[in-house]
Amino acid sequence: MNAPSSDSFEESAEELDSELIDDTPGNSLRNRWEAHQRDLLTHPMDFSVDSLVRLVENDELDLNPSYERRDRWDIGRKSRLIESFLLNIPVPSVYLNEDHYGLYSVIDGKQRIGALVGFVRGEFELTGLNVLTDANGRKFSDLDTSMQRALLARGTVRAVILNQLSDPEMKYEVFARINTGGVPLNAQELRNAAFPGPFNSLTRELSEIPRFQQALDYNRTIWREMRDVELVLRYFTLTDQLFQPLGSMSHALSRTLERKNAATPEELQHDREDFTHTVEKCHSAFGDTIYRRPRPGLENSPHQISVAVYDAQMLAVRDFEIGALSERSDAIQERMQDLFRDSRFSSSLRMGIGTKYSLDIRVSAVRRALGEVVGSNAQD
Repeated sequence: MNAPSSDSFEESAEELDSELIDDTPGNSLRNRWEAHQRDLLTHPMDFSVDSLVRLVENDELDLNPSYERRDRWDIGRKSRLIESFLLNIPVPSVYLNEDHYGLYSVIDGKQRIGALVGFVRGEFELTGLNVLTDANGRKFSDLDTSMQRALLARGTVRAVILNQLSDPEMKYEVFARINTGGVPLNAQELRNAAFPGPFNSLTRELSEIPRFQQALDYNRTIWREMRDVELVLRYFTLTDQLFQPLGSMSHALSRTLERKNAATPEELQHDREDFTHTVEKCHSAFGDTIYRRPRPGLENSPHQISVAVYDAQMLAVRDFEIGALSERSDAIQERMQDLFRDSRFSSSLRMGIGTKYSLDIRVSAVRRALGEVVGSNAQD
């Protein structure tokens, strides 16, 4: 097995982000190629520095999309970029995503645009310039008026825009392949870029509820990599009656996010209550062992999350009343210890976490274990 992405999960990063190709018979290479030509619509556009500043100030260009997590440039690097514009030296293109409201967010190029906007706003002085050395120590307002006008009007940034009519799955592929400053984005960060919408916002909201973060040990690595958001989305994908894990779990997560972004406010409220109540039930039933399995001999085992166990516990408790689970919590945890010693159940935890077969085994096993302890207190 590949090494885990961190000490946060038992499963490796490759397992969490796995993508499988669906080679359906008859789906020829040419047909797929022709289809994808229609799926992705892009067009170039040249923006003046002045127009970029106005877009940001009018909230029409988002420099901080939910998937953006790169470190900021230092002043020296920002200054050298400004010098390049003043000297009319070409700079690399930026990539922007256009949403359904005609607004833009940055896919690649946040640091370049941010440096330009920050300088025009007077947020820093130029430093470390090698050619225009007399400009060192000056802010935008300290430059000669003609230099200010030249920077605002003649300074141009070429942007490649992903049109709002592009298929979201193809946008996802673009985000995955663009070199984003040497900081690779994982699958969930890419989904946040490709599928903005109200349900996307709800998954981030639910990931922050204290009881859920408590279950994850307030793990900053999980939070930083947005794996907590992915776990929320995973729950809704697995409870979706339309769930069909064709191709891969990762694709199923993307399809769920895209489809549920069209949910009504009432449906979103139902989802909010559903997830919140299910997390509370898990706390009531499993206590400190929530989302974890015993791993004798490993010092970090109490802190490591098992996504396979998360699936089983979250889906199994939905059939039971929280009061009954709370009353029999000690007995439930003892029964879980027996279950972890069962070879078939343990094998299901090691199988591919996105396969329907292993999912059915582990969810059914935990549901039966709860029923044995709680008895007839299951929900109708």
